[in-house]
Amino acid sequence: MAQQRKILYIITQTELGGAQHYVITLASSLKTANFNVVVAGGQSVSKDTSMLITLNALGIRTIQLKHLVRNISPIRDILAFFEIYRLCKRERPEIAHLNSSKVSILAPLAARLAKVKIIFHTVHGFAFDEEIPGWKKKLYLAAERMTAKFKDNIIFLSEKDKKNAERLKIRPKEKSAVIHNGVNITEGFLSRENARKALGIPKDGQLVGVIANFYSTKGLRCLIDAIEIAKMKIPEILCVIIGDGDIRQPLEAAIRAKNLEGNILLLGRKKNAKQYIRAFDAYANSSEKEGLPFSILDAMAAGVPIAATSVGAVPEALNNENSVLVSPKDPRALAAAIIKILTDSVFSERIVRNARSRVRNEFSQDTMVKKTISMYEEAIASDFAKESTTP
Repeated sequence: MAQQRKILYIITQTELGGAQHYVITLASSLKTANFNVVVAGGQSVSKDTSMLITLNALGIRTIQLKHLVRNISPIRDILAFFEIYRLCKRERPEIAHLNSSKVSILAPLAARLAKVKIIFHTVHGFAFDEEIPGWKKKLYLAAERMTAKFKDNIIFLSEKDKKNAERLKIRPKEKSAVIHNGVNITEGFLSRENARKALGIPKDGQLVGVIANFYSTKGLRCLIDAIEIAKMKIPEILCVIIGDGDIRQPLEAAIRAKNLEGNILLLGRKKNAKQYIRAFDAYANSSEKEGLPFSILDAMAAGVPIAATSVGAVPEALNNENSVLVSPKDPRALAAAIIKILTDSVFSERIVRNARSRVRNEFSQDTMVKKTISMYEEAIASDFAKESTTP
């Protein structure tokens, strides 16, 4: 029997989002591939531990880190550093695979000091690309440059992020590579009728939808503005947002201020949210910052026409032949894209066909997992070769 390789995944927050879905996909696939997998996650703003609950249900051991939080907090960050050090010392993984900006800064040195042999980091977008004060941008950039030297391999979800990192001199010890997110392209979707019934949405009528955590970077205020504009052309338009987060109250206030309570519904988090995507007649992603959202790939696979902002790695999956791409923070452009999809069935059918073909050929879950395992095996072999030649 082949030797089990132990992999420790560490991620900052445990509420479900794109990075968490990425970790769940890899951890569950590697467990099946006979790896010994452990996942550690920090504290979410909402105290939501859905990722850990999902992993436990799959038989994967999880650990909650009590000091690791998303926002900068000097005392808690110091405590989190030593918490990660003790974790690595105790678990003794062959590979530590880091996810999210905070972990990518705190964990590399802690893991090195704990004598972890191989350190991976997947970039789910850089923190310094967010709308934050200039001093924070400089701090995050300096921290990413400094800690990159402790990482053996960096995985980017997009060519754009990889080129940006190279330009900014964020370089790992060994190699960096682009591995796009991938989804199961054949399973997991309810029919349009059953999805609407499960959501409590009328079976008729034009429905715009999105799955997103309520973070400012998701641009949901822009989506609200876009629905207000689209309503002038399509008075009965209905938009549902599946998700939740720390800006829920401001979003609710914006909806009330625009008298859109009958047009925009905040449905909260839903277990296995992708199953509802076929309820939508248009999928509207309004993000200001992204890696490569799983929800967009799921919408491509489900056959739902997409209007999306051209940010992050989104243009590496979507183009003008399989979607409608618009600039971020432009509600009029987003509204026009939504109206085009909802009123031009020939156009919508064409972009759906093209999107399905692209996701099937280039963004499958199997491809993502195989490429990642190949990088792990290459890193393990390289480490073994170095040990063998050391006197």
